[in-house]
Formats: sequence, C-alpha cells, structure tokens
Amino acid sequence: MDQIEELRKENLKLRYLLWASHPCLGKYGDDGEMQCGQCGIDFKRNSPYDIEQRIYDINMKKLLKERGLAG
Repeated sequence: MDQIEELRKENLKLRYLLWASHPCLGKYGDDGEMQCGQCGIDFKRNSPYDIEQRIYDINMKKLLKERGLAG
C-alpha cells in the first residue's frame, strides 16, 4: 500500500472515531455516512477546519447558556 492510500485510510478512521464519540443524539451512519442531523456536521465531507469550528461554536453556545449569557 502506498503512503497516500495509508494516509487516506487513517483520515477516514479518525473521522469515524470523531463521529462515533460525538455526543449529539442526531447521529446517523446509514450506507457509510457519518453525519449529525442535530448539529449539521458531516464528518465524512466537511473539512477538519469546518468540523473544528462547528464543534467550537456548539461548545461556546452551551457555555454561554450555562452562564446565563445567551439569549
């Protein structure tokens, strides 16, 4: 197996692990998909930067709500 194929497989495995540990209740993985219908993250297609930003936004929203700062 060449290095690019190995990196592709590792990337997919890490995306799967991130999706599998994602706490939302809206996850679905039919037909190889790795998406969350609750927060809208597509772990298979979104870039790592988009996934990171979405998780950050979700966590900041929760934090602000917990501190009574969100509307």
